[in-house]
Amino acid sequence: MSSIFVWPKLGVNSFLGTLLVLFLLGIQNADSSRCECTNKILMLLRYDDFRVIFSPDYPRTYCPDLTCAWRVVAPENYSQIHFFAKKIDMREDKDFIYFFESRTGMELDSDFSNATYSCTGKIDCQFKSSGQFLTIVFKSGSGFPGHYGFQGTVSLYDRQYTWYSSISNIFLIALVFVAIILLATVLAYFFICKRYIKKEKDFGSVRKDEETEISKSSRLGISSDVEASQKLVNP
Repeated sequence: MSSIFVWPKLGVNSFLGTLLVLFLLGIQNADSSRCECTNKILMLLRYDDFRVIFSPDYPRTYCPDLTCAWRVVAPENYSQIHFFAKKIDMREDKDFIYFFESRTGMELDSDFSNATYSCTGKIDCQFKSSGQFLTIVFKSGSGFPGHYGFQGTVSLYDRQYTWYSSISNIFLIALVFVAIILLATVLAYFFICKRYIKKEKDFGSVRKDEETEISKSSRLGISSDVEASQKLVNP
């Protein structure tokens, strides 16, 4: 009689139950991790330096009741920090990106009433700080957002560099303007000279024709005088 191995019913249920529990715990941990965010400090060290920040789990939909903050610090007090996000996707007047210009770090009002600027809805979001400190906060409201949030860049804008750049641009524009004037002057000079030379040629041609006519007339006059003299000599 051949023996057939039979998995105990209780053992199968226990094994499947364990797998189910592990699976549910994994989903719960993954879901909880995507719905969490920590405050971060970002240092911009050079003029060409930048950082990319985004809502949790972007480009997937974000979770409700989130408060994520990024503290951005530039190296000099004359620096400016620029944030730009193309076509944010958030609920209008319910989910926000707040901007705070303050030296106090992450300590913000609970209702965010002291925000310098905010973005919401589906627009291009950008902001430029007036100094070297900027705090950016992403706040989602309750409910089921069903939106993707945002992905933006934070870069350094140096006002002193911008001033020098503006002066350079003005100088370059002035050089181009002077070059255009010089080119126009040269073209006008050649045009006037060309007209003058043509006029002189035409005048010379007319004068030559007049001299030819005068010469012919003189010859005819001389011939007439000679014939008249011959008639007087030989009547």
